[in-house]
Amino acid sequence: MSTPAAASAAAAAPAVAPAAVAPAAALLKVPEAARLLGVSRRSMYEYCEPGGAFPSVRFGRSVRVRQADVLRALLGDSELLEAGR
Repeated sequence: MSTPAAASAAAAAPAVAPAAVAPAAALLKVPEAARLLGVSRRSMYEYCEPGGAFPSVRFGRSVRVRQADVLRALLGDSELLEAGR
């Protein structure tokens, strides 16, 4: 059972827009991305540096890249990899 107070509190709580939160599966660890692209882990970490080919996100010591960016590079967007060199 829900009380009127609980219902109004739930209605007042701000909702998070679905586009604002990326699913964890949409991010790849750097070694996973390197394996998919056929480059060394070191090269992939260099691509993830500021100004590199792949925008990245850091979670503590772990660096992640967007799966969509890796797929674009796999599908022939060579500008991504060339921008990081």
